[in-house]
Amino acid sequence: MKILLFIIIFFFQSCTYLATNPPVSKSSSQFDDPVKMFFLFTIVNNSGCSGNGKFWVRDITSKTGSTYCVESNLVASTIGADFYLQKGLSPGIDFTNVASEFKTKISPALDSAVGIASDINKDGKIIILTLDIQDGATANSGFVAGFVDPINFTQDNVLSTARSNQMEILYMDGVELAEKRKKSLSDGDPDPFLGTIAHELQHLIRFRYSLGGDITWIDEGTSEVMSDIAGYGPQVDRLKCFKGEASSACSTNPIGVQGTSPFTWGNSLRNYAYSYSFMRYLYLSSGTSPTTRNQFFSYTVQGKNNFRGSDSYSLMEVFKNSSGYINNGGSTHLTSDSTTMFKRLLTYFMGKSQGYTSFTSSDVFMDGSGISLANIDTNFPLNYTSYTLPSGTTNLKFTATTNGSTASLTPGSAYLRSGTLGPVNVIGSSYVKNGNADYISLNPAGSGSSITASQYASEEEIPVLHEGANCISPQLLIREVRARSNAHHRYLFDTNP
Repeated sequence: MKILLFIIIFFFQSCTYLATNPPVSKSSSQFDDPVKMFFLFTIVNNSGCSGNGKFWVRDITSKTGSTYCVESNLVASTIGADFYLQKGLSPGIDFTNVASEFKTKISPALDSAVGIASDINKDGKIIILTLDIQDGATANSGFVAGFVDPINFTQDNVLSTARSNQMEILYMDGVELAEKRKKSLSDGDPDPFLGTIAHELQHLIRFRYSLGGDITWIDEGTSEVMSDIAGYGPQVDRLKCFKGEASSACSTNPIGVQGTSPFTWGNSLRNYAYSYSFMRYLYLSSGTSPTTRNQFFSYTVQGKNNFRGSDSYSLMEVFKNSSGYINNGGSTHLTSDSTTMFKRLLTYFMGKSQGYTSFTSSDVFMDGSGISLANIDTNFPLNYTSYTLPSGTTNLKFTATTNGSTASLTPGSAYLRSGTLGPVNVIGSSYVKNGNADYISLNPAGSGSSITASQYASEEEIPVLHEGANCISPQLLIREVRARSNAHHRYLFDTNP
């Protein structure tokens, strides 16, 4: 059985052949010895992708999670990072300048705001590999701008279809992202390539603390804001998507982020837009200077008083340690209960994003009764004095009103309504009104079940799950999945930094 397993793995690309022509053992063959077979397999599997700019890369389109080998050339180097470019790729990027930006802006910003990266191979370097990411992107689809593969933090397993480079690597797209970069720079917008490096570096640094267990909207929202902190913001596409501007990909069905919840992650532009905008608000509210705000972010990643920003309510526990909360009477104006605090901040944020100015108990409804959020507006205001918005985006007000009928309001989702205020006596729901003109209805719960009310409509993003037959032994796949889920037993860095 061991021999058969090795042969199946070795010839996994020939699924049909193996199914109809199973290998037959011959007692006289030298391959009858499983030790020799394992040794041979290891040599063949390792020799094709090691050293000289060769790296294992995840094929994102693969349903088996397989990796393939990419050959690249070293194109730039600086303190803390080496930059490689896939052979045959010409993205039109000055990597010497990219290396300089990494050294002078990106690395110092990340060090200050979230911490330093692990160094499992003890070379003091992060590999930043620019390649044509295999993501199935077309001219009319979205694309993967960059990613971090946690498999690289683990011991390489020659039996796995997902191979580990056993080092810290950022994978950057050199095709669609390179084209987007040209347009952004010509429009006078921040460089999305450099912004993506800062974004992905946050993921890489965070993983040694989270082990992949943090809620996605917090992880992604933090990465989005990190691009700003590093000097490549604001994220114009995200802000236009939040509003639903005609020039964005979020102008219809629904308008902007209406009806979208960041807590049900569908990997859509709306998820990123919502998470970025709200996390940016929390970042600005956490202090009055870059130093105090960065301290809050570092607490959300590394932890403070046994809490990290791992979910919505733990994030509030961390927020209690921020100078903004401590110095602005947080326990009095926001409360010390994390569940209530999150609801109040999200409700205020959504109302303020629409330009509402009154947050008295006659204008705000939460958990079955009126409640004043005026002190939040005074002590934790949503303002952009230190956050210059792009031309044409003076605020986050939705460009259109969406009126729904009978449906459920998923936690985190919100709608801008017009006309007479609908039924509001649903426990757990909230609204903020703007006189008699319009109002925001939302479910501010950070997690939980949907809330049903006749004036609510929900068009939730559905996560796309990659399913399908696997030509490797199903048992082997199951073992690999279990190994990844229990990977803290084989991480190459200290899991208690």
